[in-house]
Amino acid sequence: MREVDIEEVEFRVDEVILEAEAAWSGQSLSASVELLLPKPLITLPVQRWAKEQGIGQRHWSRYRELLPHAYAANVLKCDDDWPRQLYINLMRYLFEYGDHEEAARLGAEEREMLTERRGPTHPQTLEVSSRLGLYLWAIGRYSEAAELNQRTFALCLQISGEENEGTFALQRNITIDLRAQGDFAAATKLSEEIFHKAKRMFGEDDPETLNAAYQHAISLRLAGAYREAVELDQDTLRRRIEVLGRDHVRPSASTAR
Repeated sequence: MREVDIEEVEFRVDEVILEAEAAWSGQSLSASVELLLPKPLITLPVQRWAKEQGIGQRHWSRYRELLPHAYAANVLKCDDDWPRQLYINLMRYLFEYGDHEEAARLGAEEREMLTERRGPTHPQTLEVSSRLGLYLWAIGRYSEAAELNQRTFALCLQISGEENEGTFALQRNITIDLRAQGDFAAATKLSEEIFHKAKRMFGEDDPETLNAAYQHAISLRLAGAYREAVELDQDTLRRRIEVLGRDHVRPSASTAR
C-alpha cells in the first residue's frame, strides 16, 4: 500500500471523467458516473488551485496528456461541475503554456455554454469570464477584453462584494486594460489600490500580494515613477525569493524591465 498525494488524486479523477465521457459519447442515451470517493477529497485540489499555482506546486504539464482525450470526449457538453472544472483547468494549462489563442477559443465556448445553461452569475460562469478577459487581452483583442472585464467586474461586485478574490482578480484585469488604453495615471491609481487591498486581504508575503506588487511596479514605470518602481521591485524580488525560492519560475519577473 502506498501513499497517494492530493495532486495525483485530482489527476486520476480527471482521467476517469474523460474515459467515462469517451465511452458514452457515441451513445444516444444519457449516463451518469458515480465516483466512490468522498467529494471533499476531490474538490479540495480545485479550491486550492490558485495558492498552489502561486507557489509552483502544480505540474500542469501533465494536462498535455489529457488534452486530446478532452477534445475527443467533448467535455464541454457535460453539465456536471467536475468535468466543467476540468475544462477550466485545461484552459488554464493552455494559457500557462503559451497557446493563448486556443485558451481564448475554449474560454469563449465555455462562457457561452455556461451563460446559457447556468446564467451569468454562476460561479463557474464568472470564473471563465474573468479568465477570458485576460486571454482576450493577451491576443490583442483589447476592446473586447475591456468590455468583458467591466461587465464581469460589475456582476462580481454585485454578487460577492469588493473583499473577494474573484473581484480582486477582475480589478487586476482592468488595470491591464487601462495600461493598454494608455491611461497610465488611472492604471497606477488602481494598481496601488489593489496592492494595498492584497496586503490587507492576504498578508505581505502571499503570492497574490507579490503579484499585485509586481503589477503596481509596471504601472509606476509606465507613469514615469522610476525610482519608486525600482524600490518596489527590489522589495518584491527579495520577498519572492524568501517565499518561493530563488529557482522558482516567477521570482525573476520583478527584475524585468
